[in-house]
Amino acid sequence: MNLAGRAGLGRRRVVVARSLLRVRHFDLSGGISVQDRPAALRAQALAWQPFEDATLRFGLKGGQGICFGWDAVQASAAAAQAGLSADDIEWVPESALLLPPEGDGCRLVSLREGYEGQVWQQGMLLSSRWWPEPPSEVEWSNFIRLTPGPAGDSPPAVAPVPEGKRPWIELRSPDQSQDSVARLERLIVFGGGLLLVGLTVPVVHEAWSLHSAVRQAEEQVETLSAAASSVARLRTEAMQLNSSTADLVRGLRTQSPLLVMKELSEVLPKEGVVLKEFDQEGDKLKLTVELAPGLSRSALVERLQSTGVFGSIVEQRAQLQANWVAYTMRVNPVVLVPPSQASAPASDAPRKAGAT
Repeated sequence: MNLAGRAGLGRRRVVVARSLLRVRHFDLSGGISVQDRPAALRAQALAWQPFEDATLRFGLKGGQGICFGWDAVQASAAAAQAGLSADDIEWVPESALLLPPEGDGCRLVSLREGYEGQVWQQGMLLSSRWWPEPPSEVEWSNFIRLTPGPAGDSPPAVAPVPEGKRPWIELRSPDQSQDSVARLERLIVFGGGLLLVGLTVPVVHEAWSLHSAVRQAEEQVETLSAAASSVARLRTEAMQLNSSTADLVRGLRTQSPLLVMKELSEVLPKEGVVLKEFDQEGDKLKLTVELAPGLSRSALVERLQSTGVFGSIVEQRAQLQANWVAYTMRVNPVVLVPPSQASAPASDAPRKAGAT
């Protein structure tokens, strides 16, 4: 790993030696649209991961992509020894600085450390391998065996290749951050600060007026929201009160068991009828009586109906003791008389509570 000159706005360029790099070529020309190729290259680069904790830089040219990876822990340790922090570094792979050849083919390049075999096609590095010493014929043959196009079995002469000031391909990190973009962002922030400083007094006054108007609108919205909340709360309370009132009215209109017993004592014959069971739940009543022989059941039902208090009388066919008969019926509600009619003549009032 070598340190080069500064790369603008205080950042120092750190060249990652080829001996520390892993290089991978990706063919994206088949079945992937042009607009989807950057995302596809990023996904394949992340899936590659040549180290447990890898730093990646990748670039795209037409339908071909290339990715450089190195050990992030080892690189950070080397930078720390040089007194640099990660925020001060512009990482650049050494192979990305070597100027590309004018045509296609293979070449053997001498580096700061060792040698690199390269295969180029249409301005893209298709294959790369590093050796600490110049490769033998066997090593070179193994390297170019899968290389497209003609290539000799013997390694070519070692050629020193100059480094460019910038990489021969635009490189990105997986999070899509680029040093040029970062510099542009800093310039935009700096320019925006100058613009804010240069604002005239009328513009500042207009901005303050707009802020005040927005604040007033927000306060009005808060007031309307509070009023709407109060209306909703009052509506809920009114509905609860209405429900409670309805329950109270139903309770007042329901005949009490004492009044029902009093009504039965008046309507049932004094002799020949013995009340055996009285079960009232709200407006539902069940009676079981013992009738003397010869006493008509239909006559008893007519007497009950004549009061206006009992309705829907049904005789039950349950198995009972001899001369016992059971009835279910509905107790008609009490007719509530409005206060304005409370002083009406008694002759106009119903004979029985609940009678119509």
